[in-house]
Amino acid sequence: MKSHYHTELIKWIAGWSWEAFATLTFRYNKINSGQAQQMLRLWCRENAKRDGVRVSCKGVLNFDGHPHMHLLILAHSGKTGKTMADVPLKDWDREWPARTDISFINGSIRPTVIYTFIRNMRGCHSMVSYGDNLLKKLRLPIPAISKIV
Repeated sequence: MKSHYHTELIKWIAGWSWEAFATLTFRYNKINSGQAQQMLRLWCRENAKRDGVRVSCKGVLNFDGHPHMHLLILAHSGKTGKTMADVPLKDWDREWPARTDISFINGSIRPTVIYTFIRNMRGCHSMVSYGDNLLKKLRLPIPAISKIV
């Protein structure tokens, strides 16, 4: 039986059309939430500026083992209509100073959500985000849970 937390989390994440999933690792084991958030902000801002999009992401910073982040990402440009599908992910990958894995989300968001936000909540973690104003603008109507899971 699914927990209420699990169900509500999936519903909340389904409120946006997430386009990409990223795992970003850090070179050093000694990093705190503030430093990670600052690196994420710089990475998002520089890539978005170069590619002419606004970007937003939400994710989990996990300190279990080697510190890393799992992120759900979306991009939008009201002027050109660009989305994450129009940006070169390999360039975003190169801009992060350590190991990365960025891929487009195809199909259901559910497996990504479960992996990112359920499994990674077991250890020492912190939530991270960038571009909250864009998230407010692009919020979708919350669908019935039966259509998500």
